[in-house]
Amino acid sequence: LHILLYTLPGIPSVYYGSEFGIEGKKTWGTDAPLRPALTLSDYKDAYSGNPCTQLIGALGRIRKETPELAYGQYRELSLTTGQYAFARDSVIVMVNNADNPVSFDIPAENGSYTGALSGKEVIVTDGHLFTEINGCDGEIFTRKGRVFTPVTKKIEKPKPEKKEKKPAKAVTVPSKPYEEMTVEELQEAILQKMRANGPVTDQMERDVRNNVWQNSLVNWVKSFR
Repeated sequence: LHILLYTLPGIPSVYYGSEFGIEGKKTWGTDAPLRPALTLSDYKDAYSGNPCTQLIGALGRIRKETPELAYGQYRELSLTTGQYAFARDSVIVMVNNADNPVSFDIPAENGSYTGALSGKEVIVTDGHLFTEINGCDGEIFTRKGRVFTPVTKKIEKPKPEKKEKKPAKAVTVPSKPYEEMTVEELQEAILQKMRANGPVTDQMERDVRNNVWQNSLVNWVKSFR
């Protein structure tokens, strides 16, 4: 999806958290899991250890150094339910949405092409660019001897150190109007409603605990159905 975002006509816009591969979830009553609060220090090594961050960084460089991806004429080359190929002038983009590798046979001008993401070189002599694209992957083939730093492999995301979680202070939710509750009581009331709708992650609980504004909490707890 990010390969398409950076190569199709238009200006790329990376949605909040996508650069780190964060999966937002839509839940009842709150958008906190959809747009979780981020502590940037937790992602200080993302560029070297997070394959999603690596890919987006590479796509940004490729787009910046390839004018065709901003101004080139779009031309569809192939489209199926799982594969897609198009050209932006002399640049050819291929993406494979299948889980398994798929072979592409795409019309192209004769000459030498280089995969900007993998560094793979392909020679076209008969008007057809024939290559294989891995599952859930894609490639941007350029000409004119352009050289990019290839993203040759996916790097496993490092596992964060386990921190001992201190149990939250037990708070009883009283039977009284929300407007009369303390901040702590409102926070606990919100968490109870969230747990009734499904699992509550550590990040979701932090979002609730970090909200210390009573009016905001009152509106939040009333938003649950």
